[in-house]
Amino acid sequence: RVFGNINATFNLHKKFSAMLRGGIDMNQEERTYTRPWSSKMSPNGEYREQIIQNYEMNMDFMLKYDDKFGADKEFGVTTTFGGNHMKMRSTNENQTARSLLLPGYYTLSNAVDNVYATKTNSKKVINSLYGLIQLSYKNYLFIDVTGRNDWSSTLPIQNNSYFYPSVSTSLLFNEMLDWKNDKLSFSTLRLSYAKVGNDTKAYQLSRLYAASEFGGSYTISTTVPDINLKPEDVTSYEIGTELKFLNNKAGLDVTYYNSESSNLIVNMPVDPSSGAWYVLTNAGKIRNRGWEVAAFVTPISIKDFTWRVNASWSKNNTKVLKLADGISSWIISSGPRGQIEARVGGTMTAMYGSGFKRAPEGTFVTNADGTTTDVSNKIMYDASTGYPIVDTENSKYIGDVAPDWKGSLGSTFTYKAFTLKVLFDMQKGGKVYSLSNNKLNQFGKTTKTLEGRYDGLIGDGVVLNSDGSYSMNTTVTKSISEYYATYYGIDNVEANMVETEYIKLREVSLEYSIPKKVLNKIKFIKSASFSIYGRDLYCWTNYPIFDPEVATLNGSEITPGFETAQFPSTRSFGASVRVSF
Repeated sequence: RVFGNINATFNLHKKFSAMLRGGIDMNQEERTYTRPWSSKMSPNGEYREQIIQNYEMNMDFMLKYDDKFGADKEFGVTTTFGGNHMKMRSTNENQTARSLLLPGYYTLSNAVDNVYATKTNSKKVINSLYGLIQLSYKNYLFIDVTGRNDWSSTLPIQNNSYFYPSVSTSLLFNEMLDWKNDKLSFSTLRLSYAKVGNDTKAYQLSRLYAASEFGGSYTISTTVPDINLKPEDVTSYEIGTELKFLNNKAGLDVTYYNSESSNLIVNMPVDPSSGAWYVLTNAGKIRNRGWEVAAFVTPISIKDFTWRVNASWSKNNTKVLKLADGISSWIISSGPRGQIEARVGGTMTAMYGSGFKRAPEGTFVTNADGTTTDVSNKIMYDASTGYPIVDTENSKYIGDVAPDWKGSLGSTFTYKAFTLKVLFDMQKGGKVYSLSNNKLNQFGKTTKTLEGRYDGLIGDGVVLNSDGSYSMNTTVTKSISEYYATYYGIDNVEANMVETEYIKLREVSLEYSIPKKVLNKIKFIKSASFSIYGRDLYCWTNYPIFDPEVATLNGSEITPGFETAQFPSTRSFGASVRVSF
């Protein structure tokens, strides 16, 4: 990877300056992919070489005016006007030998047939102009007003220009009221409003042909673009306050935010008889609301020892307010089974899929003594085998993959030149579809499958009688291995959705800072320290596999809510030396 920038600032006047800046960021990755002979997916092996190149260039100019005025210079103003030219370019080359002549020899020349080669190029340009006005009064009232206009090459020419403004203000009460209060040493109120526009990926405006795997033939994209595509629009506001007490020995920072995203650029499903599967268009409105809280306190602060505690907590709620006309759901992502769907009134992280077939609401079973038992929502079983019945024909809501909230708790202990830091992270709620849970239970590798290994078992549920009535299941499983293979089958999203709550010992570090009196003898060193650390040291969780912080790599995108054959996570240890001159 190579990156860098160069800039020049010209002080045209004591209050006026100009800046020119240019920068690049480019990288290249060379990857190889191998599959040995006798693997299930590739009986004769497979080998692939991939080269990924990314390049980004930015050119900026900025004019700045800074001044203070008033009888006591109590008013301050800073104005900025500038522009940016951004150019992005990427290349992805793949060469694949889909069958190998000799086992264990991974090279393209070992291919049985012709090497399958693909190459994709992408270019994108955004030109921007922006302005900023910063106003202040007596160091307690601050107002920032911004405006930016982008012109994107990825949008239709009639809609490729979009403007987004923002305004924010902060008020420092202690400075305004001239409070000299040890109990409340700092207090501020923040308010902000912002509107942001977004474009899309390159080459989304045309339905293009691409070379197929068969020589001399081509395939056409299954997605039809909207020729009047508009930029996405995100409007948000935020209110917050920060308070510090007891000469900054304790503090609290609370923020509430609300944002609405409209004109989302999404692939919406269409009838395949139209000749396409999706249409890329603007659709839907999504709302995000949430809280962010941070706090600290210093319980002990004496001559040589200090103990400081930091905590944070955040909660985010999403709601789908609207989808495109005629569309009841939007499939955001899919995994081995199940899909994350957005439905009006629901969230953007709701999992839908197959689950157990259950007795309808209001179903009763008549007992031998004539009494009745409500068996609504009980799992239905096959009366002949004792296996649960999985409804693969209907998709239902299984759960939400997003956590209810996240938090952290940390402590910093300082004794003379030593500093010890301990940090815990935690998550409440959240679920994931686990392919590992399916495989391990299907083949009897977990303690969940111990029950019934020798004598079978009777599943807790009901069976459907020939006359349409229901009765309690009394059938002993015909085969306990088949029972668990059915119960935790790959199609049963409900049985393989697992909780992802956790508490993690995220990091522990110990640092030693060389005293100033030692450094004074080495005049060119201002500070120096040595530290050792460990990260991701322990996890308390009921998650059945390795690590509840999991997602699936789907192509180049990370898809949350799915776990597919996760590898064990690792602890990391290290040491660092910091020296400043």
